[in-house]
Amino acid sequence: GDSRCPHPCLPTGAMVLCLSPAWASRVPSETSPGAWSLLLSRGVSFEAGGHSALETFVPPRRANYVMGTFVAGDPQGGWVGELARDLDCPTGGSVPLTHRLEDPLVTRWVLAARAGLPVPPTLAFVLGPRGDLPAEPAAPGVRLVRLEDPRESLVQEEVDAFLGGTAMEPYSQVGTGAWRGKGGTHGARRGAGARPGGHPRARQ
Repeated sequence: GDSRCPHPCLPTGAMVLCLSPAWASRVPSETSPGAWSLLLSRGVSFEAGGHSALETFVPPRRANYVMGTFVAGDPQGGWVGELARDLDCPTGGSVPLTHRLEDPLVTRWVLAARAGLPVPPTLAFVLGPRGDLPAEPAAPGVRLVRLEDPRESLVQEEVDAFLGGTAMEPYSQVGTGAWRGKGGTHGARRGAGARPGGHPRARQ
C-alpha cells in the first residue's frame, strides 16, 4: 500500500529503495557549499519480518547515505550516478570509481603506478587516446603500447619481446584478453600460472 510519512529526515539505519529518478530531487546543500542534498519524495521502505511498503514522504526526506549500481552509459541505471554526483552525504560508489574497478588494465596501472604494488607482467595495446592511462608515472610490470598505426608486424614484435623478456621467465603460460576502455579495445597478455625455471609459451 501507499502511506504518507511526515518526518523530514530518514531515521538512522533506515533503508529506502528508490526505483525511479522521479522519486528523488537534488537541491543545493545548506551545509556544504558547492554540494547537493538528495531528497526523496517516494520510496519503498522495509520493516522487520520482510514487510515492505511504498511510501510518500511529505515533506521529502533527505538522504544520509546513498548506495546504488553505478554503471556509466547504462540507459537503465545511468540516472543513479547522476543523482549521486557531488552529494553532501557519503555514497557507496560513483561512475568514475566503477569504471576504474571494472577495467583490469586501469586497475593494474593504478596499483603499480600509484600504490607501488606488484602486478603480473602485462603487455597491453591501447587504441586511441586514454586519459586514464597517462605516460607518467611509469607503472612497473605494465607495458603500454599506444598503437597509432596498428601494423601486425609491430604487434608481433612487441609480443615476441614481451614473451622473451626476463619478467616472463618465471611463467610457463600466458593469458590473452580484450579489455574495452574509453579509447577503444586494447588486447593484453598477462602472466598466469607461475612455474619457477620454466619458459613462456602462448596459450589461447
